[in-house]
Amino acid sequence: MANIQPIFRRSELLLGSEAMERIAQKQVILFGVGGVGSWCAESLVRSGIRHLTIVDSDRVCITNINRQLMATSQTVGQVKVDALKQRLLSINPSADITALQKIFTEETAEEKNVLVGCCIRDIHMHLHRLHHRH
Repeated sequence: MANIQPIFRRSELLLGSEAMERIAQKQVILFGVGGVGSWCAESLVRSGIRHLTIVDSDRVCITNINRQLMATSQTVGQVKVDALKQRLLSINPSADITALQKIFTEETAEEKNVLVGCCIRDIHMHLHRLHHRH
């Protein structure tokens, strides 16, 4: 059996140890950690992704509480990526989470080789991402 963390044993039964090792080695960057992105980030970490970069320029505000995973009365005012990073590390303390408080631009789009998620509302940035990745 491969070196799979105990929290992923059930996933290993379903997917196999080889698949879990491949998942653990993936490097993922996620742009936008709001109403969609925060849930996506947590799902990735719970799925076994160990190397995740989260990018968002915003801070948690009270109106985020009803839909964003890291938004609570205790995190209002905090940088979103920092609050989410703490939550993700509470799920998997050995995960390598990089939190970047940045705006998605052409420059930040080139920061990693793998782009899995773009959970931002700006259609121009989505089009830029698609144009440069395909």
